[in-house]
Amino acid sequence: WSWEPTGTLSADEPALPDMKGVIDYAPEKERADWLDVFFCARARFLVGSISGPFNVATVFGVPVLGTNWFPLGYWPLSIRDLFIHKLLLDTNKDRLVSIRDFMKLPMGVHSPQFYEAHGLEVVQNTSGDIRAAVQEMLDRLDGRFEDGEEDKERVRQYMTLSSVCGIEQNARPVAAFLKAHPDLLEEAEGRP
Repeated sequence: WSWEPTGTLSADEPALPDMKGVIDYAPEKERADWLDVFFCARARFLVGSISGPFNVATVFGVPVLGTNWFPLGYWPLSIRDLFIHKLLLDTNKDRLVSIRDFMKLPMGVHSPQFYEAHGLEVVQNTSGDIRAAVQEMLDRLDGRFEDGEEDKERVRQYMTLSSVCGIEQNARPVAAFLKAHPDLLEEAEGRP
């Protein structure tokens, strides 16, 4: 299901098409607090961002697929959780900011003025990144996903580079996301 805190969709976000097993709760007029909790508790997994519903799902042991996760350092909580985060584009160099450099930024900075002053542009996840993440979550839950050796190495590098104060997070990045964005790990691989 999808969740929108205001209960309405913006004009540029159409409702989800009808799909078996999917409830698009966001555009519903008949909303209730208890239904918000019920859907979080009964979902196979929750696709969401860094907001209240992901915490509710976690309390009920429901895996979370975090999308557009931002800022880095505030990870989903469970070892069953996956995530993809927003990217940072260094507009001065016209390239993505590596995880090592991303983690050097002040924690919790949400100010557009900060990013603008430093020539950084926050980049939303693409529909392709989200689609691949959902497919990986489904495959993992069904026992059909097996990390290849390259996937394991990319995840290991990511986890090392993104640890906060040397403490690794429980959740892991989506393998397809790391494969699609190799420049996130470039410093770990020794490239300039």
